[in-house]
Amino acid sequence: MLPAPDRVAVGFFSFTEVPPSADRSYNEWHRLDHLPEQYALPGIAHGERWVASPDCVAARLVDDELLGRAQYVTLYLIGEPVEATIDAFGALGGELRAVGRFHEERTAHMAGGWRVAATGTSPRLPISPAVIPWRPAAGVFVLVEADGPDAPPPLDPLLAVPGVAGGWTFVPHDDLTRAWWIMQPHRITVLWLDDDPVEVTARLAPVLHDQASTPVLAAPYRTIH
Repeated sequence: MLPAPDRVAVGFFSFTEVPPSADRSYNEWHRLDHLPEQYALPGIAHGERWVASPDCVAARLVDDELLGRAQYVTLYLIGEPVEATIDAFGALGGELRAVGRFHEERTAHMAGGWRVAATGTSPRLPISPAVIPWRPAAGVFVLVEADGPDAPPPLDPLLAVPGVAGGWTFVPHDDLTRAWWIMQPHRITVLWLDDDPVEVTARLAPVLHDQASTPVLAAPYRTIH
């Protein structure tokens, strides 16, 4: 496996719950207003969001009472200047809220920055692991694990599953924190999928059963177009 590209060091995650009555307004706000504004910040390399459709919720291998309430998972990839970008990211949110451009009908159940620990690509694909997040995908499989050994479990068994294009693993770091974050000491792995997320989840089930880890959440999400 190749290391993550130098320009991406951190993944900022938000596991967000939105009331059903606000789904449409939240999606329009995030896609047409909030996400585009982030690209004005110097270290934002990529931003994407996925939804837990009803069939994805039903297909979860491991659910969590709190994180499972979040229908949406958002991921921003951040590179240098990391610290300055994170501060600007938080300040921008405050500025947009002050002028009425923040969607208040939302609850983040876990949000903050995790450092990139490992990346990998499916053995059937020739592309670099560094570009996997930019490759079109049908959705993702998100694996949240209780923080364990310093070295995360190898990605290779998961990457060999048909329908998995590649994956990145993110870990918490004490030197990367802000007062406004809602953090848990969990490791997060995102697998980008080029097949139906529900079908790939069924293929991942026996592989995850053999992994020496403690899943908190193991769930598929669909790409929002």
